[in-house]
Amino acid sequence: MNRRAQLQVIQNEWLFATRFDGDRLYAVTFQQTDPLWLLDLSDPDKPAITGHLEVPSWSSFIEPMGNLLVAVGREGAGVQISLFDVTDRTAPQLASRVNLGESGYSWSEAEWNEKAVRILPKAGLILVPVTEWSGGKASHGVRILELNRSGKTLAALGSIRHEFSPRRSTLLDGDLVASVSNRELLLVDVQDRSAPVVKAEATLAFGVDRLALYSSWLYQFENGNSWSGGPSTAVMRVAPSNNPDGVVAQIPLTASN
Repeated sequence: MNRRAQLQVIQNEWLFATRFDGDRLYAVTFQQTDPLWLLDLSDPDKPAITGHLEVPSWSSFIEPMGNLLVAVGREGAGVQISLFDVTDRTAPQLASRVNLGESGYSWSEAEWNEKAVRILPKAGLILVPVTEWSGGKASHGVRILELNRSGKTLAALGSIRHEFSPRRSTLLDGDLVASVSNRELLLVDVQDRSAPVVKAEATLAFGVDRLALYSSWLYQFENGNSWSGGPSTAVMRVAPSNNPDGVVAQIPLTASN
């Protein structure tokens, strides 16, 4: 393998994201600001920088959509989703940006795993799993963003709440979204994107920290621990000893119990 060309983009910065799109290459570097670089690869022997844009924060994932880019990254302590207009290769613009986790610290698996974010241009939707930490408590959900390609805008609407950190979500049919965590599968009506409604749910798994066997019954205790992504309230589940998954009763263990 022979190197055909080499291009130095910038020095003393970290490379956070790259994405090829035809004869274009998009790259994000970061030190104090977040330069978005546009590179022309139409001549493999002479790659060239055509333009760049400096904005605060950084992006770790880029999804091209013609002359628009959707980017997932961070700004301060929170997750941010950006929409860039790259119609003019010499002067890219930040068209729109939303911050997710306004009340405190937030993180998303989409920051390091592109499979976690679901971008649906035809439906005008972006689904992003986000965990927020504020006031000593964690909340988990899939944030619903409206993507307006013609208006070049993003808007944060509702949230599909999960008991556990969500992992994946997608639009199944019409306005029905399937959203899954390590614990549960939710089927959600998002006709009103600001107020999604859970239509059905199924438990996929649950944690067990302690066991007690009494007669033919198995008592399974799960600790409450919102920081790790689990339920904030401890739970006792009762199942036949010969069928531990066949839970017949589930009792939250609160101070009043």
